[in-house]
Amino acid sequence: MPASDISDTELPPRYNFIDDYSEGAHPQILESLLLTNSAQQSSYGTDEFSNEARRLIREKLNASEDEVAIHFVPSGTSANLISIASCLRPYEAVMAVESGHIVTKEAGAIEATGHKMILVPGVNGKMTPENLERVFQQNQFFPHMAKPRLVYISNATELGTIYTKAELSALSAVCKRLRLLILVDGARLGVALSAKNNDLTLRDMVDLTDIFWIGGTKMGALLGEAIVVKQHLAEGFVFHLKQHGALLAKSRVMGIQFVELFRTHLFFDLATHANNMAAKISANFEKLGYSLAEQTETNQVFPILPDRVVRRLQDRFGFYIWEKRDDGHAVVRIVTSWATDSLQVDKFNSWVQQWTELDLTDTYSSPSRKSKRTALKSRRQRRVISEPTTALNSPPLPPEPQPDHPSPWCAENPVEALPSSTVIAACETYRKKFPVANFLHYPSLIAELSSNPASVDPVFVAALLSLCVRFMPDHPLEAAETYAEYARKQLAHRAFDAPSLYLAQSLVMITFYEWGSGRPYKAWMYSGMATYMIQSLLKTADDSMEHNPQDFQASQTQYEQLVRTYWCCFAQDCELSSGARQHFALSFRQISVPLPTSDQDFNFGRLSSPRLMPSDMSKHSPLSRNLTIDYGLTIVTRGFDIFVRILRFANESRRGRTLTFPQDPSSPRVVWQRLKEELDEWRFLQDVTVRYPATSAQAHVALGYGELFAYINLVYFMSILFLFRDQFLSSLKPHADLLHDLQGLSNVDESQAIRQLFEAAQNIGGILSALEVSGAPVITPYSGFSIFVAAHINMYGTVCPQRYPGGIERAEEEKKANLLYLERLSKYWPVGQNWWRTVQEANRFYEIARNNQLHVRDGAGHLTIAGTLDEYGDIRSVRPRQEESKHILERERIENPKLVLIIGCVGLALNLISGLFLHEHDHGESNTPDSSDDDLEVSMSLSRLERRSSFSTRVVRPHVEHRHNVKSQAKKGHDLGMMGVFIHVLGDAANNLGVIIAALVIWKANYEGRYYADPAVSMAIAIVILLSSLPLVRKTGAILLQSAPLGVDPEDVKHDLEAIPGVESVHELHIWQLNQEKALASVHLAVSDELIADFMEKAKIINECFHAYGIHSTTLQPEHVRPIPSESRSIQGQETAELVVEGGVKKRHVVDPNSGSPPARKSRRNGQTPSGAPLSPVENWAAWPELNESCYIETAAYMPCQQGRISLYSAVVQNARHIQEAVRFAKQHNIRLAIKNSGHDFHGRSAAPNPLQILTN
Repeated sequence: MPASDISDTELPPRYNFIDDYSEGAHPQILESLLLTNSAQQSSYGTDEFSNEARRLIREKLNASEDEVAIHFVPSGTSANLISIASCLRPYEAVMAVESGHIVTKEAGAIEATGHKMILVPGVNGKMTPENLERVFQQNQFFPHMAKPRLVYISNATELGTIYTKAELSALSAVCKRLRLLILVDGARLGVALSAKNNDLTLRDMVDLTDIFWIGGTKMGALLGEAIVVKQHLAEGFVFHLKQHGALLAKSRVMGIQFVELFRTHLFFDLATHANNMAAKISANFEKLGYSLAEQTETNQVFPILPDRVVRRLQDRFGFYIWEKRDDGHAVVRIVTSWATDSLQVDKFNSWVQQWTELDLTDTYSSPSRKSKRTALKSRRQRRVISEPTTALNSPPLPPEPQPDHPSPWCAENPVEALPSSTVIAACETYRKKFPVANFLHYPSLIAELSSNPASVDPVFVAALLSLCVRFMPDHPLEAAETYAEYARKQLAHRAFDAPSLYLAQSLVMITFYEWGSGRPYKAWMYSGMATYMIQSLLKTADDSMEHNPQDFQASQTQYEQLVRTYWCCFAQDCELSSGARQHFALSFRQISVPLPTSDQDFNFGRLSSPRLMPSDMSKHSPLSRNLTIDYGLTIVTRGFDIFVRILRFANESRRGRTLTFPQDPSSPRVVWQRLKEELDEWRFLQDVTVRYPATSAQAHVALGYGELFAYINLVYFMSILFLFRDQFLSSLKPHADLLHDLQGLSNVDESQAIRQLFEAAQNIGGILSALEVSGAPVITPYSGFSIFVAAHINMYGTVCPQRYPGGIERAEEEKKANLLYLERLSKYWPVGQNWWRTVQEANRFYEIARNNQLHVRDGAGHLTIAGTLDEYGDIRSVRPRQEESKHILERERIENPKLVLIIGCVGLALNLISGLFLHEHDHGESNTPDSSDDDLEVSMSLSRLERRSSFSTRVVRPHVEHRHNVKSQAKKGHDLGMMGVFIHVLGDAANNLGVIIAALVIWKANYEGRYYADPAVSMAIAIVILLSSLPLVRKTGAILLQSAPLGVDPEDVKHDLEAIPGVESVHELHIWQLNQEKALASVHLAVSDELIADFMEKAKIINECFHAYGIHSTTLQPEHVRPIPSESRSIQGQETAELVVEGGVKKRHVVDPNSGSPPARKSRRNGQTPSGAPLSPVENWAAWPELNESCYIETAAYMPCQQGRISLYSAVVQNARHIQEAVRFAKQHNIRLAIKNSGHDFHGRSAAPNPLQILTN
């Protein structure tokens, strides 16, 4: 029985539980269809997507290709029809239960194929083996009866019940014995296999049936079912597909959807969600005491309800009347789907409970009850425009762990537990603080919140609170972001819902929130969604008004809400374009939507005739004269239209960016004049009571219109400011043009322009200050932007106070007030923080500029700094470069390629001559006679007296033999300076060569693309020059970084030097390049007594060693290491140690810290006579400097004793502990430490004549 038999009206319900295929497709499937849309594929199910879907389904079935074949069809009817037609001969029949889907719902499709239907009594919608066999035996009168051949069942059944594995196994066994085939209708196979009590698997379906199909249409797909047929029945199946019109050329569409369903667990997740939603509804009915006609196992609920409850529920929800009973009750079917919104389920349960309680208190329909129902019906009729005409639900929700838990996709509802008084207070706050978005009909909204808060969409309430909670400190509310996040998630889930007024208004409010939070792109996206949604609703309303004008008159208030929401979207779009390069999406002149009525007509529900249209906003129209604050939304909407175009003009045409003639209609001068006339006309249409400062703000605060009054005047003064700001500032630029010819532009002189600027800034600050004093402060992003701009003008006033009304004192006062306002705004709206920081930086700049220009008198010079900070109308992006972009994209034609060719040839010839000259010069420099003479600098340090002698010697001896193979001398390199000049000439030559090539191509070729030869050759030349320059950069960098010449390893040089007899060790070896041809080296050599006497001869051998590596300038630093005298003993156990000093020996006994050695003694040597004297005990190494009063004696006998200077300590050690003591000593007294390994291994064994030495210098 159709639902309309009981309902009071034929109007569509708000939300449907009628079926599980009303929604479109899962977003993941839509995205996949879109991504694969352009890919070319083969047709008729042979594409790669269909093959991949078959593979994935076989994986889920755990079946091979040899077991089953899989075919895709577009609908369930075609799946049943083709499956039966392919399996049966014309005289064979189908056996199905009485409630089977093909019995009543397929319009005789099975009989149309020539096959009889044999009905079998069902039990809870299922076929039992006993009933099947009994009916089978009753139909054996052959050939007079049709022969039973196929058994048709559904899982889940039409009653929502499912087959267990035992039940299906028993049925399968009977069918095999009776030689019957089993076909399973799988339209709801997903919810059956996902049911809580299910024990069947897809593999069981393969084993226990002959043919079944998997429904995709009811599981999130746009369309499509997958038929799984045993291979012994699959022969010729595709011909049946073709004959019955199910073999689609674009079968890929179905393949893609099944790939997405079975690529992950999505198919079963969606089915589980549908089951969970049904379980929640079923549990609520049972809790309220209602009986169920069938047990709820899947996504269908069959409660038995009184007719009165059914009618009341039908006012808000759609469902199917399954059975009408005579006792005043009806069995209804509630069907949930993969996309059922859990919020709607909660709302449905709430309504069931509410009407159940009312029904329990009044069994009969009293007049008052009838009145309530009539009122409800009337209220619903008024919503005919604002509410969706179809109930498309939100995108699917993942499965819930338990039916009682909220869906994971839906965050916990933060507005669910709020009292209605809090929401009403938020509505009042919204009305005052956001007058530009005045689309709410407060009388009906507050009445609905008072009587039934659950009827108001939670998304709407959350979006409302995200804006208002910052102004409601006295209410215990969550943070604004909590409500905004909830609203975002719900709006995202319901993006594909049918448009509704609540959703559109929620999008408008969340747009304001995102803009104020400093996320302009998100705000822009939400604003676009709201605009398109409200346009769709208006189109529906216009159609309704055209066909049913009598119904429309009763819905005037709802229509006005649509109109106001539309114009709020318009104003919001303009606000988002403030301070941005983002172009507004709507054009006021091209809109055919009527303008908002007066606030009184709107709130009282009165008809306004005639209505103002956008074209009526002209001084020539009598309808728009003397508009009062009652038409505030209309006034501010038109104002925003003018303001945003002025701002766009200022951003794109400032300082005469495009030079045009005055008579050109697109000339900046003409555009400026037209905008000025529109602004003056808009101001003229306003009643004097709407204009500030002619009318005080306090008067409108008393009437509750203070904020709207402020917005109207803010828009006006901001328009004035941006019109005259660029006009005046550009007059100070040396490149001013027609746009900024002040004397020729509407007879406005310089003083008038600056007066307009300063007065507009003063009025912006003045009106906001007046409202704040009156207890109605305006704290919104747009008001903050206005103060941000005005503060800059105040700063201009501090630079030229003679022109500022009130002088520098007033300029400073207003600047400080505006800075304080921005500081306060930044605490409410994050976007204000950026404005606050920018103004602070600008203020510091102006303070510096003013201090540096105190000597400058009043005049244009005072304002020249203004041009550096006149970008406050362009906050987020750079000025568009249309001309530059156009120049980049256009090809430049070469009109005379022959002349270009000649010039290129001449240039190339000159480059070749220059190159030859440079080559000869470089060759001559490189072939200068080589000399074997080298510079040698020897610095001998025989003591800490730094007695050094430096000299140069010419080494002529042949190189001495070494253990390693002597390296060949490095090849001479080219002069890097000459190489750089040569590369420069080469680049010029390559450039001319490219000119020649490009000219030849353009001259000889005939195709249109020949002009691209020039830039292509230029790019190739640039790459060649870059590659040729890299070696020069690498070589130059190596020299600047003082790296070793190529092919010279310092370790090899060190090895050779240490192999020279008398050289004990080599350290501080440095080798670097001075240029490409000359390498230098410096080294410290520790030499023995035998070598120090004839070091100059040894230096020649050392220099020859360097010469073998191509190093011809060296600095040698010899360091004398004297062997330890025989009378000194090494430390071992409790023995003494001695110090060997460079140039002499200072003997002293040192007690091992861990031993009980007797007191140490020291000996002194003066000249050549040693002497000794007792010393006090020395406890450790660190005591040496404190007891150091002896004379340090030079090695040579002829050198006098030098007091108090020492350059090197040498300690003979024998274990690791001694090394630690020496290191501590060196660190304590800031002495450099060096270690020479002479062969000791710390185990009492010596592998060399001398033990390890610690050298501290």
